[in-house]
Amino acid sequence: MTKSNNQQDYMSVKINGNDATWILTSSFIIFTMQTGFSLLQSGMVRRKNQISIMIMNMFNPIVSGLTYWFIAYGFTETSSSSNEFIGLSNFMTDSIEPNMGQLFASYTYKLSTMSTATNVVLGAMAERINFIPYLIYSVGITIAFSIPSYWVSSPRGFLHKLGTVDVAGCSFIHLAGGTAGLVATILLKPRIGRFQPPYESYGMSDPTNSLLGTYMLWWGWVGFHMSSTFGVSNGRWNYCTRSAVCSIISSSIGGFTAILFSYVFHNRQINIKIFVCGLFSGMVAVSGGCTLFNPQQALLVGFIGSLCSMATMPILKKLQIDDPTQTIAIHAISSIWGMLSIGLMISRNTLFNATHSGLFQSGSFHLFGSQIAAILAVGIWSAMMSYLILKGIMVLLPIRIDKELEEVGIDLSLNNINTDLDWDKILMPNPGPTFTSSTTRRKTRQKLMKVVNAMIAVQRLIQLSSKNRFRRHIKAYNTKVLAQSWSAVQPLVTSARVRPAHTEPHA
Repeated sequence: MTKSNNQQDYMSVKINGNDATWILTSSFIIFTMQTGFSLLQSGMVRRKNQISIMIMNMFNPIVSGLTYWFIAYGFTETSSSSNEFIGLSNFMTDSIEPNMGQLFASYTYKLSTMSTATNVVLGAMAERINFIPYLIYSVGITIAFSIPSYWVSSPRGFLHKLGTVDVAGCSFIHLAGGTAGLVATILLKPRIGRFQPPYESYGMSDPTNSLLGTYMLWWGWVGFHMSSTFGVSNGRWNYCTRSAVCSIISSSIGGFTAILFSYVFHNRQINIKIFVCGLFSGMVAVSGGCTLFNPQQALLVGFIGSLCSMATMPILKKLQIDDPTQTIAIHAISSIWGMLSIGLMISRNTLFNATHSGLFQSGSFHLFGSQIAAILAVGIWSAMMSYLILKGIMVLLPIRIDKELEEVGIDLSLNNINTDLDWDKILMPNPGPTFTSSTTRRKTRQKLMKVVNAMIAVQRLIQLSSKNRFRRHIKAYNTKVLAQSWSAVQPLVTSARVRPAHTEPHA
C-alpha cells in the first residue's frame, strides 16, 4: 500500500531545533546504557573475568563509533529509491548546511542504538572470547547489523515497504543481537565444567553490580523508547508520552511476574538472574510497538514476554547452551513475541508505517504476515553473518581463550590482575603464558611467598636497626649536651670553692 503525501513516515519528516535537542539528549541517555551493560555483565560473570568484560564493553562504543562513521551508517541510507536491500551513501559521514542538522542528528541517534546491539552479543560470549578477535568481530557485526536496520527503518527498505512495523529496534537490535549471540555461544562452546557439578562455581560474582546495572538499563531503556519518535514536533510528542507509559508498564509486569515465578519455583527466594530476565524481557517485547500499544496491551505483552523468556532458561540449560547473561532468552525469544504481538494487537497508524491493523483488530493477516517476514529475514541474516564472521576470524586467530587461561581468568592475561588471588601487586608483567599447569602455578606462588616473606623480614631488621641507631644517637646527643652544660657551669662552681676567706680590716 502506497502512502499519500499527508501520510509521511516519521523518519522522513524534516526536524527542527526542538526535535534535534530531543534526539541528541535521548542519544546521550542511550549512550549511558553502556554503563548499565558493563555493570550487569560484570556482575553476572565470575570474579576473575569482571575487569575484562567491562573493558570489552568500554571498547564497544569506540569500535562501533569508528566503524559506523567509516562504513556502517552508509549502509543505512541511500539516495536510490529502487535499492531495497542496502544503503549506499554517506560513507565517512559529513554534511554542510542546510542538511547538516538532519544528517548528524540521524547519525548520532542510530549510532547510539546500534552500539547497544554489540553489547547484547558480548554477553553471550562472556568469559570465553579473546580480546583481539572480539574487537574484529565487533567491527564485522556492526556492519552486518546496519543492513537489517535499513530494511526495517528506511522508507526504501523492502521490509518497510512490505508493511513491517518496528518502532524501537525489536527486530534489528534485539532479535539481531539475540540470534547472533546464540550462534556465537554455540560456536565457542560452553565454559569448562559449566554443565558439571558443582554448578555453584558459575554463579554471579557481584549481584550488587548486576542490580545497579539493571537500574541504569531500565530507565535508560525508557528514554530509548521515548526517543523512537525521532522528534517531538507535528504531534509526535504525544507518542513519546505513550511510549514512556507503555514501557514502564510492560517492564514492571515483566519484573513482577519474574519475582512470583522465582518465589514459587525457587524455594520462596528471589533469583536475581530470573528477575533481571523477566524485567528486561517485558521491555524488549514492547519495544517494537511502544508508541502504538495502549497500556492494557502493553501489560499483556510484557507478561507473556516475561513468561516466554523464563521458560527458555531451563531449556537452554538442558541443551547445554552456555549463555552467562541470558542474552538469548531476553533478546531473541522476547523480541520474536514482541514482533508477533504487533501483528496481532495494534491499530492502523500511518505515522509509524502501520498501514494495516493487527489480526485481532481487523481480521487481516497482512500485518501479521509482514511481521513474520521480518522475524525470518532479520533472524536468518544475523545468524548467518555471525557464523561467517566468527568462522573467518577462527581461520586467522584463536578466538577462544586457552584452557589454562580460562582457569586462571582473562583478567590475568589482559590486565595483569588476578582478582581471585589478589596477586596483581607482585606478579611480573604478562605472566599468563608462564602458567601452564596447576603444579607450576603452585610452585611459583610458593617461591613468590618466600621472596615476599624474606623482604618483610629484611624490612623489619632495617626498622629495628634504625630504632637502635636512633637510640644511640639520642644517648650521644644527651651526653654532648650534658658535657656542654657542665663546661659552662664548671668555672662558677670552681670559683665558689676557692673563694678566699673574709678578713677584718685593721683598726
